[in-house]
Amino acid sequence: MMLFMVLASLILIAVYSISLVLLVNWPKRSRSPDDAMGIGLAYFFVVVLLFVGLILAVVGWFQIHWLIEALFVMVVFPGAVLVPNLIWLGMKTLAKKRQDRGTLIPVEELAARLVNHTHVFSRFEETPVRSWTELRYFAPDGRLVSYEEEQGGKVRRLDVEMAWSVEGGCLVIVGDIHPGNRNQYRLRETPTKQIGYHAHVPRSRLNGMLSRRTIGVRKGRPVEAGSELPAPAEMPG
Repeated sequence: MMLFMVLASLILIAVYSISLVLLVNWPKRSRSPDDAMGIGLAYFFVVVLLFVGLILAVVGWFQIHWLIEALFVMVVFPGAVLVPNLIWLGMKTLAKKRQDRGTLIPVEELAARLVNHTHVFSRFEETPVRSWTELRYFAPDGRLVSYEEEQGGKVRRLDVEMAWSVEGGCLVIVGDIHPGNRNQYRLRETPTKQIGYHAHVPRSRLNGMLSRRTIGVRKGRPVEAGSELPAPAEMPG
């Protein structure tokens, strides 16, 4: 029984230590100076755990039963309290991620959900610093017309040539980001009615990644301030 307590405690100490190291170092991300204290504290706990493991190995060798039992309880207690909570938190996080990801818009509905609608996106620029709203209108003739909406509702058309189509259940945009560039997206709708553009790049690690998400969807095309664009051609049939 004493041998079991010693081995179980040492295994738990190893699990705690490895988990802390992984938590600090993976996944890689940019860190702020404020993270330094947290990282230092994590490594301090790793050192403490290793010290407890060393003591446990010594008392196990000398068969000091009461100290083995005390250390066993001290090591097992955090796991007994944290593991159920971590499992519950993990399940809750996964459920929220699935909800935030949204549901795939059915292939048979995709074209009808896009044509003659305007997708609204929030934009931010650093140089010069400003925030604005981009409007992308899906014209029935296959044009994807981009507008800029300033605060106050003033709208102007952007000099960007883009085209859209639906192919194989994906939204295909030509001219997005760079002239002639061709990107494919699978569109998902969230419970809040936002539309997420998820990259469709088979056999690539980018496949399924969220590229952009609307902040709203409007029926019809935007109207520029002080002028009217010719009405886009209607879809044949």
